[in-house]
Amino acid sequence: MPDRIELIMELKSVELTRALYRAVEPDNRTAPVGVTVCTRQEGTRLISTIESTGRLQTLLATFHDLIAALTTVLNVLESL
Repeated sequence: MPDRIELIMELKSVELTRALYRAVEPDNRTAPVGVTVCTRQEGTRLISTIESTGRLQTLLATFHDLIAALTTVLNVLESL
């Protein structure tokens, strides 16, 4: 059974949510071996699920990378 982390973010607007989704959407296609990343948008909610059949460290590192990417995009967008 794979380990799993789910991140749910409630954002201010659909447009902001869409921008974040587009920024991390490539992660849905490229992830470390044994790891799957699925991010989807539901209105103003951004939902990311990371699953790993390998080491827990890889799962946590992927989660950390996702958080870093989302934080960077939010900081850029908020500065505009």
